[in-house]
Amino acid sequence: MTIEKEKYIIETDTLPVYLDELLNHLDEKTEQITSFFQITKYDTKIKIVIWDDLEKYKEHISKYMEYRDYICGDTCDGNINILTLEEAHKEPPHKDMTLRELKDVTAHEFVHICHRYVQQGRKQDDYKDTWYYEVLATNLGNPDDFTLKYNEITHEKLLNFNKENNNYSMAYAIGRYMFENYSEEEMLEFAKYPKKLALAAEEIIDGTMEWLKTKLKYK
Repeated sequence: MTIEKEKYIIETDTLPVYLDELLNHLDEKTEQITSFFQITKYDTKIKIVIWDDLEKYKEHISKYMEYRDYICGDTCDGNINILTLEEAHKEPPHKDMTLRELKDVTAHEFVHICHRYVQQGRKQDDYKDTWYYEVLATNLGNPDDFTLKYNEITHEKLLNFNKENNNYSMAYAIGRYMFENYSEEEMLEFAKYPKKLALAAEEIIDGTMEWLKTKLKYK
C-alpha cells in the first residue's frame, strides 16, 4: 500500500503500529540535518519503503552490494529503505533492536538522502567517498548508537569501507573529530565535492588519530 503524508510517501505491505512515531522522530531530526546541508526545501516528497520480509530485503540489497547481516536500512535506490523492527530482529546484530534505534536508523538514512541531494549533478571523480557518507550519517543521524573507540584508521581502510569490520566506529570517530575542528561550511564542501575530500583525506585521518589518542589517553 502507498500512504501519502505532507513530507513523505510511504510504501509498505503491512502498516507498522509505530509508523507515526517513526515519522515524528524524523521530523524532529530534519531541521538539524537539512540545516547542515543548507537545504531549504526538496523538489519532491521523500519516499520511505518499509520492508516486512527479510528475504525480499536481502534481494533488494544484493542488486547494489553484498548483503551483510548488520544492514537494516539503505538508500541504494534513492529512497529510504528500512526493515520493520520485527524483521530486523531476525538478524543477530539486531536481535535486541529497540524502536528508538530503528527511528535513529531512519534518520541516519535521511542524512544519506541529503548528502546525495547536495552532490546532485556533480561528477564524483571516481573517489570512493562512502566513508564520508557514514561520517556524516553517524554523527548527524544516530550518534547515540555509537561510542568513541580507538581504531587504527588508514586511507586504504576508508577506501574499502564496506569490507572493514570497524567501519562505522571509524566513521563516527572521524566525524567527532571533524565537528570539533572543522567548520560546518568546510565539511559541507567535502560532501558536495568528493575531489576536495580526496585531497584533504590524509590530513583528516592524521588529525583524527592524534585527536583520538588525546581524547582516549591512548599511548
